[in-house]
Amino acid sequence: MAPSLIAIIGAGIGAGGEISKGIEAKRQAEAQADVAEFNARVAQRDADAQRQAAAFKQRRQAKAGAAASGRLLAQLGASGVVPGEGAPLLLEAGQVAESELETLLIGREGEIRAQRFETQAALDIGQADIFRLRGKKALQQGFIKAGTSFGTSLLTGFGGGTSRGTSRGTPSG
Repeated sequence: MAPSLIAIIGAGIGAGGEISKGIEAKRQAEAQADVAEFNARVAQRDADAQRQAAAFKQRRQAKAGAAASGRLLAQLGASGVVPGEGAPLLLEAGQVAESELETLLIGREGEIRAQRFETQAALDIGQADIFRLRGKKALQQGFIKAGTSFGTSLLTGFGGGTSRGTSRGTPSG
């Protein structure tokens, strides 16, 4: 085989290897992006579940608060006190306010937990985008390296990589 043919074959193999590396890096990045997107979907489902759970707990709390208020009114009525006046009225209003505050607090805590999951979902989507961009760049880099490797190998194989004209003398002054 002629040295130039060997150089061309070697250059082709080297270029193919670089392209193969780029393709594999892109595949890995795509797989990582898929995992990040899956995690984002899970986090979004968790956010939805937190909201649903908080709404359920709020309904339960509202019912429990109404029942407690009803018991308080019944106890006041049984004791012979007029519930809608003076201290009994303040006691009843305090009970209702406390129950409503607890209901609102349950909803707020659920929303905070849901927002944490949504933030994680957004971060996961961003990470997936980064992985995909890295994969695209790795593939491009593989093609660039392949071209560079192929060109350099050809130049070297045909004697183009040797230094020519470097024996110039320095001008005398």
